[in-house]
Amino acid sequence: MQTVKKDALLKRYRLKSCLPKHVAIIMDGNGRWAKKRHLPRIAGHRAGAHSIRELVRLAGELGIEALTLYAFSTENWKRPRQEVSLLMQLLKQYLRNEVKELYKIMSVFKLSVIAKICPLKFKTSWNNPSKPPPIARVLL
Repeated sequence: MQTVKKDALLKRYRLKSCLPKHVAIIMDGNGRWAKKRHLPRIAGHRAGAHSIRELVRLAGELGIEALTLYAFSTENWKRPRQEVSLLMQLLKQYLRNEVKELYKIMSVFKLSVIAKICPLKFKTSWNNPSKPPPIARVLL
C-alpha cells in the first residue's frame, strides 16, 4: 500500500502506526442501536452490516492481515424465528454482494467460516425455533 494513503488513513481514524496483524470483532448491539432510534431490529442489523463493510475495506487498506468477525453465536438461535431468518438473509446477501468486491480490491483475501456445525448436519427441517436449521438451507 502507498505510504501516503496509509498515513492519511491513520490520521483520519486516529490510529497508531503500529497496527496489529489480526483484529477480532464481536458484532453486538445492533438491535439495541435500532431500539434506541425507534427502528426495527433488522434496521440495526443492516446498519451493522454497512459498518462491517466499511471496516473490512479499511482493514484491507491498512494492511491488516486477518480480520475475524464474531457475527452469530449459538445464543442467537434463541431469537424469534423471523429475526433469525432475516439475519440469515442479510448474511446471504452480504456474502453474495461483498465477497466478489473484496476479491477485486484486495490483493490477498481469504474467507473462512468458523462454525460449530455438528449439531446442524443431522437436522432436516426447522420445526423447533430453539434449535438452528441446517446450515445448507440457510446459506444456499
